[in-house]
Amino acid sequence: MAFRLTFGPALAALFCAAGAATAEPSAACIEMLAGERMTIAVPNSPGGGYDTYARSLAPAIEANSEMTVRVTNMPGAGGLAARGYVMNAEPDDLAVLIENTADLVTSPMDGLG
Repeated sequence: MAFRLTFGPALAALFCAAGAATAEPSAACIEMLAGERMTIAVPNSPGGGYDTYARSLAPAIEANSEMTVRVTNMPGAGGLAARGYVMNAEPDDLAVLIENTADLVTSPMDGLG
């Protein structure tokens, strides 16, 4: 299966917003992100570890950027519902996935991702 990589804008936003963990985010990053909305897709039901992590990460990103961050739980199909949402997002959408490496590696091997 061919993967369409649309992670550029989302990764740029994450790196800019996360830059404040060690220093102030740059004015260019804040200007680039102002008014944008990021969706963090969680492939599990609310209340689990990934959901807790995403919900603790969202305010930190918002505090270090002028973005709105939304956490969306998308349980189902062993994570494929959330993965499909992120993979099929428009190239300029800021959609990221909270997932573990094992699922990302083994699903394509199983023909699921």
